[in-house]
Amino acid sequence: MDSTYEVDVDGLIRTVQRSDHVIVRFSTLAQRLFIDFRTSSSEGPGIFVLPVANTIQERLATIAAARPNFPRPEKLYVMAWPLRVAGLERLGFVEAARRRFAAMDAFEAVRNLDRAIGDLERAEDLELRSAITGEGYRTIWPGIAGGSDVPPDPPGTP
Repeated sequence: MDSTYEVDVDGLIRTVQRSDHVIVRFSTLAQRLFIDFRTSSSEGPGIFVLPVANTIQERLATIAAARPNFPRPEKLYVMAWPLRVAGLERLGFVEAARRRFAAMDAFEAVRNLDRAIGDLERAEDLELRSAITGEGYRTIWPGIAGGSDVPPDPPGTP
């Protein structure tokens, strides 16, 4: 699944190294990963799994709720991620964020990042399982998914 997309790995790493924050928008999940490198005298950087937002105003409200002591970002750096969550680790995004947090002596942020990635991977697995089983999804072949409306094989068919 991941191999069908071309990712600018250098650009990905530059984004982590230079941005005040980044929001990762997954194609497989409704939640978003918000990594905020901003700090204050009383707060370190933050990592948050943001809930679904239907408008930019809702997204700004989720950011404000996650970081109430910080001003609203002037720009939102949103990275559309077409791959599975694990691709962030495999292609170096997570490691680049860990290195940046470590350089800031923000080791709690490293743990929170790892926890958030794990949570997102589990959510993605559940979403995939639901898609396969049809739970929460509408099939284009009603009745066939459950097998109850599948016509029997003709007589004499092995």
